[in-house]
Amino acid sequence: MNNSETKSQVQKTIQRAEEALKLLIIEGMRVSQHAVEMRAGLSNGTLNYDVQEYRDFKTRLSNAKQATTSRPHSGGDSNNKKLKTEIALKKKYRDKYNAVRSELRQSKGKELELTYQLFHLQRYVDKLEEQASARDVTAIER
Repeated sequence: MNNSETKSQVQKTIQRAEEALKLLIIEGMRVSQHAVEMRAGLSNGTLNYDVQEYRDFKTRLSNAKQATTSRPHSGGDSNNKKLKTEIALKKKYRDKYNAVRSELRQSKGKELELTYQLFHLQRYVDKLEEQASARDVTAIER
C-alpha cells in the first residue's frame, strides 16, 4: 500500500469511528474506545496505532466520554424512589422466605422426632406380640 492509500484508509476508519461515536451518544450507551471500535466494525485496538489522526480522534473520544459521564441524569428522584421500593420489596420477600424456611426446618425436626418415636413404638408392639404368642404357646402346652 502506498502512502495515499494508507491516508484514505485511515480517513475511512476515522469516519466510521465518528459515526459509531455519534450513534453511541444518541442511544445513551456507554462511550469507550472499545465500544466505538465494536460499533464501527473495527478490530479491537485499531485506534491504538501510532497515527496522528487516530490520536486526534482518541482525544475527541476522551472529551466525549467526559461530557457524557458528567451530564446529570434526569429523573434521579424517581429512580431513587423506584430503587428504594425495589429494595424494600426484596427485603420483605427475603424475610418471608427466611420465615418459611425456618418453619420448614422446625417441621422437618418434628417429622424426624415422630419417625423416631414410631420406630420405638413398633419395636414395643413387636415385643408385646412375641410375648403374647409365647403365652399362647405355653397355654396350649399345658
